[in-house]
Amino acid sequence: MIKPSVLCDFVDYVESFYGDGGIYDHELGFHVTRERIWSATSAHLMSLTAEGSDFEGDTVDREMVRDVMIEQHKEEVRL
Repeated sequence: MIKPSVLCDFVDYVESFYGDGGIYDHELGFHVTRERIWSATSAHLMSLTAEGSDFEGDTVDREMVRDVMIEQHKEEVRL
């Protein structure tokens, strides 16, 4: 089981890249909110559980959450 504090830190980490003022805040083509990050993180964790994989909270997980957000919000992407 992943500690809630670890997940909160991970959401902060993802937000620092894709949220308002983040390194890539305009790269995804839609507004990234904490709620969207939490939703994508939840979906990512379910996928990892189904695969029998571990959550590390690292760059790989961050990029996987980014990809989930893109898939979840692809209708909003501004090209």
